[in-house]
Amino acid sequence: MPATKCGDVDIPYPFGISSDNCAFSDDFKIDCNNSKPFYEDLELLNISLSLGQIRVMNQISSSCYNTTSARMDSSTEWQLNLTGTPFMLSDSNKLTVIGCRTLAYITDDYYVGNYMSGCVSACRRGEVKSAKNGTCSGIGCCQAPIPKGLDYYQVWFDVNTMNTSGIYNRTPCSYAVLMDTSNFTFSTTYLTSPMEFNNSYGGQAPVVLDWAIRTHNSCVEAQKDPKFMCKSEHSSCVNSSNGPGYICNCTEGYRGNPYLQGPNGCQALLRQNDEFFQQHGGELLLEMMRAEGNVGFTIYDRDEIEASTDNFSKTNIIGEGGQGTVYRAVLDGVVVAIKMCKEIDESRRKDFVQELVILCRVSHPNVVKLLGCCLQFEAPMLVYEFVRNKTLQELLDLQRSRRFHATLGTRLRIAAESAFALAHIHSLPHPILHGDVKPANILLAEGLVAKVSDFGCSTIDEKAQVVPKGTPGYLDPDYVLEYQLTAKNDVYSFGVILLELLTGKRLLSKERKSLTSMFQEAMADGTLLDLLDNDIVNEASMGVIHQAAVLASQCLIVPGSTRPTMRRVAEELRRLAQADELQQYPHQPLVIENHSFMEMEIGNTCTTSSWYAGSNTTGVYSLENKVVQSTEFAR
Repeated sequence: MPATKCGDVDIPYPFGISSDNCAFSDDFKIDCNNSKPFYEDLELLNISLSLGQIRVMNQISSSCYNTTSARMDSSTEWQLNLTGTPFMLSDSNKLTVIGCRTLAYITDDYYVGNYMSGCVSACRRGEVKSAKNGTCSGIGCCQAPIPKGLDYYQVWFDVNTMNTSGIYNRTPCSYAVLMDTSNFTFSTTYLTSPMEFNNSYGGQAPVVLDWAIRTHNSCVEAQKDPKFMCKSEHSSCVNSSNGPGYICNCTEGYRGNPYLQGPNGCQALLRQNDEFFQQHGGELLLEMMRAEGNVGFTIYDRDEIEASTDNFSKTNIIGEGGQGTVYRAVLDGVVVAIKMCKEIDESRRKDFVQELVILCRVSHPNVVKLLGCCLQFEAPMLVYEFVRNKTLQELLDLQRSRRFHATLGTRLRIAAESAFALAHIHSLPHPILHGDVKPANILLAEGLVAKVSDFGCSTIDEKAQVVPKGTPGYLDPDYVLEYQLTAKNDVYSFGVILLELLTGKRLLSKERKSLTSMFQEAMADGTLLDLLDNDIVNEASMGVIHQAAVLASQCLIVPGSTRPTMRRVAEELRRLAQADELQQYPHQPLVIENHSFMEMEIGNTCTTSSWYAGSNTTGVYSLENKVVQSTEFAR
């Protein structure tokens, strides 16, 4: 039973076209109307068998000011009921709220539900100019995550709390929708043009639904049933990650439909006979993965990589550097970043393969997730999670050109998140050393959340290198002399980044003098103030800046045996970021009443009692903590 199509969308079994009557059950039937697939009344965008997900279009709720009633009308508030179906709302979605004075809630039942959340979107003094394109961090746009386990939701606006009478002529409408934010980019025109957000998405936005075979609670139960759905000889059962049930996947080295037998099921890939696959240690990788068990790591075929990048079209390039070229792609319906590595040193082939197995196990909110690889090219291809925004390098460049302003608190937070990421990989049972820590390798997600990327130069243990690796200006002098990569080398490179954040200056001055030497001289002769970025200098912040500068100097000590660990650096930066917030906003914080079971998310806030770099630092905290509204400028 091969996959069928409706328009350009594949409909693989256990799904099926309703008119063909070949779906596993009525719950998996897809209607095909005018070459467009629909599940019930939701337009279907794609189906992923391996992830157990579908993407459908979800209605956008809107609330617009009515000049006659002098109130906001909320006649388009939306609800989605998946109760009794194989589907649940994926926790990869976020409630996205747009408006200059907007408070919107999401709940699993308005009257008797167990879950309620929401977020506040506001503009400074109601002025749209305070919002920035591309940033959804609480100013004009806010987002709130949802938990697993939801099969119903509804959205509603609090039109009584947020008074829009004074700004309706500038921002007439508010919007709220639960959506897949992987391809969402906020535009300030959504605030100023009536229904612009609605119209740009056709009144709908994509949302991800998790599906599973819900006939049994788990694989253990399902495998005892003669009607067990994993039919292919080379298939395996995976427990659902969202609710009861299971999905089926092809085992490693096979690709196809695990729900079917024979030639339409899981088929062996030809990669084992591929010259490059062997050359890059593919057999060793498969052996390690079998020994490690299911590590959630995918080995992709060459044709999948070529198709997803449109044969490596230049239009899909999103980054280029010394370690390789990065392409934007879509694999299994998910947006990813594919990195074409430089050629791997023959002497490091075993290290490279072992590193892949270890890296794919790394799970940290401030580390870019490695999802898989392809070894059938002259150079290996690594598949990472896609991070939408830019890099810290680009932020620093914009800052230097005065096209962007980042507060001291924002800079310290980014530094702390990056430091916690490095501390995490250093503390693994098999420590990973990055080896190329620099601003271009720190990506910035929504809300300017830092994610450390590019482990192309990294190694698992402290081994002498044949040639020095890294980037001039960030290289530790100890490493340049000894070619011995250690955790202290990453600390030195991070210290240079901290200098850039504090001074806003480039690594080399016009007189070809290095930033590190200028900093050391300034610390010695008491002229640090002359070196600092004027944007962050004020009387309230100087104490925090001085402590951050002392920390940077400790990171740059040569020789490096007395440098602090990345863990200590991260904890100190977290403390300094908190201290700066309290100094900048010492007055009574914004407090919202605790509505029993409700958890309230407020765009871009941080608590005074439980701020933790490495958690979702874009601002999601319960009402049990006081909340301090932070001031962040973004592009």
